[in-house]
Amino acid sequence: SAKVVLVEYACFQCPYCAHLAPKLKKLKARFGGKVAHYYKFFPVRSHPRGVAAALAGYAAMRQGKFWQMSDILFENRADLTDEDMLNYAKKVGLDITKYKAAIKDSAAMRYIEKDKLEGMRFGVEGTPTFFINGKEYKGIQDFDEVMDRIAEEIDIAEGKIK
Repeated sequence: SAKVVLVEYACFQCPYCAHLAPKLKKLKARFGGKVAHYYKFFPVRSHPRGVAAALAGYAAMRQGKFWQMSDILFENRADLTDEDMLNYAKKVGLDITKYKAAIKDSAAMRYIEKDKLEGMRFGVEGTPTFFINGKEYKGIQDFDEVMDRIAEEIDIAEGKIK
């Protein structure tokens, strides 16, 4: 029922993604149920812990705690050793046995690769890249710009802009 679908391709080690992450949490407060926000894994090769962090995010997603894990990964993007991420998993309340199994499961890597390949097919070359109702916005570094685009899309969907 959302009027706007926001698809975000991001890497947990990306400084620009980390800068926007806490601000994107304000979407619900500002727009309520008018916006559906989807995260897509897009680990960047120049970020050596990007894949490992994506696996941690996937493991949290499997336990219904993706957004909590996402927050802590972005907050600590410089501290993403395996031990760090295990501690973050504990902090967000993950079942650690399931967490460890999920990050080693070949399905996890396939899922992450599927997201990245999908993004590449859509022309994603770096992070963050957003698609707002199918329209691509690359390298957005300013929160107000994201909010303006979303507000504009809501206005279009509600017939305020023709």
